Amino acid sequence: GGKSLIIALKALTKIHKRDIILNVVGDGPLKEKMQEFSKKMGIDDLIKWHGKVTRSKVYELLTKSHLHLITSVSEGNPTTIWEAMSVGVPTLSLDHCGMHDVLCDRCGIKIPIASLDKIVADLTFEIDRIQDDKNSLYELALGTIDCAQKYRWSERIKFWEDMYDLAIENHA
Repeated sequence: GGKSLIIALKALTKIHKRDIILNVVGDGPLKEKMQEFSKKMGIDDLIKWHGKVTRSKVYELLTKSHLHLITSVSEGNPTTIWEAMSVGVPTLSLDHCGMHDVLCDRCGIKIPIASLDKIVADLTFEIDRIQDDKNSLYELALGTIDCAQKYRWSERIKFWEDMYDLAIENHA
């Protein structure tokens, strides 16, 4: 599927420290297959499957999280980035689509697009690195709080108003 949860699950099979819980939100046609994979690979104890949840539950989970993970291979500009940013949670994502433009090294970690094996290896490396260096995660959280300011609704409205003004000016 487009969300490519299998990338995250494959990385979990390779991490060195198992002091981690992956909260998986949402339902989809591959959910059962992914659950079977996680049991078969011995990582099921690291995953909480929440299924389809309310937006308030998503926020509740985010406020208890240290990192937001996006492994989607086809995504525009997922709202979940801004939801995570709004509560100071940095994002670890593939470096493409909207994530490429929104995330910087102060508020996220971007994994270069490569072969599946290389992406999994890079994701594994970053998860291990963060578990070994909690201070870097703290610094990312501080950066996320700062970066989130430019994505507040008031700023986004001003951005679009400025774009419209520019378009009208260029048209005239």
